[in-house]
Amino acid sequence: MTPSPPARSGFVTVMASLSLAMAALGVVAGLQQAVLLAVVPAETLLRPLTTLLGGPLPPPLDAVLAHLAPLNLIGTAACAVLLAVSWGLLKRREWGRRGFIALLVIGALANFAFIPLPHYLAGTALASPADPAAGQLLQLARALLWIAALSIAVLHAAIVWMLCKPEIRAEFERGALAATQPRTLTPQTMMSGIPTGAEQHGGDGRIRIVAALIDDGHGQALLVRKHGSPFFMQPGGKREPGEDALATLARELREELGVGIVPGSAHRLGEFEHDAVNEPGCRVQAEVFALRIDGSPQAQAEIAELRWVAAMPPYPVAVAPLSATCILPLLATTRAGMAHVSGTGGMP
Repeated sequence: MTPSPPARSGFVTVMASLSLAMAALGVVAGLQQAVLLAVVPAETLLRPLTTLLGGPLPPPLDAVLAHLAPLNLIGTAACAVLLAVSWGLLKRREWGRRGFIALLVIGALANFAFIPLPHYLAGTALASPADPAAGQLLQLARALLWIAALSIAVLHAAIVWMLCKPEIRAEFERGALAATQPRTLTPQTMMSGIPTGAEQHGGDGRIRIVAALIDDGHGQALLVRKHGSPFFMQPGGKREPGEDALATLARELREELGVGIVPGSAHRLGEFEHDAVNEPGCRVQAEVFALRIDGSPQAQAEIAELRWVAAMPPYPVAVAPLSATCILPLLATTRAGMAHVSGTGGMP
């Protein structure tokens, strides 16, 4: 069985695809304009505009048109950057997510910089008291630019917020989508127990923990997310020196969730191993117990969030590979066993 990666967000896919298409069109248009500027003299291109205005162009506009070639080069380069970043976003690359956020912030700020543009291009003649109609027109244009800039800023802020949500960030985490084969320990190892003390995180790169599979009685398991991590996983933790497995679980559940273990409800499911999501290059080795809890779980200590999750994908949140691949699938097959050992359901 391969690990179940976080489900890909349709929001990210659609947004990245649209940005990719627009950026590609921008690059093509910029290249076409560059060829046009290289072939046709600038005077020829500006003649229709001069005829339309019935006289010389305003100095600011004339300066812009006189530098069309370098400005077009800058615009084309910006579209190329957006093209690359949008591709990274579509492929769930972390640099693509961060780059897209940076472009959103820059774009929002740039819109505010363009608010004085109508007055600047029109020059002082149109904005003078001698021409009140033109002055009102410029004020209207300025107000519309303010509305547009604020609207775009709100839209960009909403997109940035979406891209920073834990379940979205998890799609871009390195190794979150890797389809590696899980490894279940041999029966001999499963019967040998889990080392304590300094052996919890030894030189073999394995992190040894005890984890709880807690059923709500309706086919959902309790998962927790620690502060600073986008991944949800089973409650539990490392043993303290001299602790046995159930003592560790009792301590961890009390400290992190504020609940106890219903006496006699713990049922050992075995030991399982997979890549650690919060410590790159390490493997996590968990001794797993199905059990019932006494009390209502609350996120406390190092736990940032709780979530009840169904046993099988797709999951609504990013689930650590060990939980998604090895532990959650056990829920459906162990509910009958849990009921036999401790009564029906995982909650009291």
